Amino acid sequence: MSVLVALLVGAGLAAVAVHRTRSEPRRLSNGAWIVAAAVVLLGALSSFDRQVSQLVGALTWLPLLLSPLLLLVLIVMLFLNGARMIRREGRSLGNLLSLVLALVLTALAALPFAAVLVKSDAFLSVALFFALGAAYLGAAFVLFLGYSWLYSRMVRGAVGTWVVVLGSGLSGGRRVPPLLASRIRTGMDAAHRVGASVVVMSGGQGSDEALAEGRAMREWALDPANARDRQGALEVTAGAAQPRILSEEESVNTEENLRFTQAILEGEDVTGPGIIATSNYHAMRAAMLARELGIDAQAVQAPVAHYYWPSAILREFAAILRRYWVLNLVAGLLFAFPLPALGLWVTLGPV
Repeated sequence: MSVLVALLVGAGLAAVAVHRTRSEPRRLSNGAWIVAAAVVLLGALSSFDRQVSQLVGALTWLPLLLSPLLLLVLIVMLFLNGARMIRREGRSLGNLLSLVLALVLTALAALPFAAVLVKSDAFLSVALFFALGAAYLGAAFVLFLGYSWLYSRMVRGAVGTWVVVLGSGLSGGRRVPPLLASRIRTGMDAAHRVGASVVVMSGGQGSDEALAEGRAMREWALDPANARDRQGALEVTAGAAQPRILSEEESVNTEENLRFTQAILEGEDVTGPGIIATSNYHAMRAAMLARELGIDAQAVQAPVAHYYWPSAILREFAAILRRYWVLNLVAGLLFAFPLPALGLWVTLGPV
């Protein structure tokens, strides 16, 4: 009976996950529903078949057994990526995230050894609290990565009547760098694929820039020297008119990119769904912001250099944690606090 109940609960969770994901793929919480459904269903199915049970056991315990080795490999890779980011991109805070995370993980890995040396129950409880907090953040990060990957697959064929390309900074104050050029190409390809009537290049002028990003992006897109072969996309929309390329030159962040672009589109009497072109690490957060703002648009991904991706995706995850800090603080405390508190209470006894 308990197995049947688990199967029914798992099927219900799966139905909710599918409905939520199909109706609104821009919700990151969809990933939590998918994971919950998978865990319950796998647990129920393992009761029917020994091989499934062994597989579930392996999937559960093997990562735990290999976690010390995996942690060591991750720390080494983060140190190497951090050093490369500093060498290639400079010493800004965003470029140091890989290195900072490597140092934090090294400190967390040292906590168990420190607890043994100190031989203090209070210190052990504090170490357990930080370890569980790190586990919560790690699980949230994996969920973010997994659902971002799924979202990118779901919206590959997104359609729209307009496209917005999000700015990301100019090189030397006026030149479009490779990362931004990749966004522009992706946006123009999407516009030709769906036959969009308008493409908005969105980005204001930074303190170290000689002109607004939106203007530089528009000039780059209109320059014939930067055109590339889009024959496949043009065949899909044969006979379609070329999109008008406009610029938005006041925004300073992603939310303003979307708000100010929406105002331009309303002024141009452009309606219907749209497409947001941005880098692969940024697409999920851009889509989430569009949903919050009530903008009907899906985000498509432009490729970036492989070495740049780790620090960039960490920066995006940190931005999501910051935007939903109350939810994450409450969830993190509920996950990390009870067990250390209970251990400390049992050790010291009630006051």
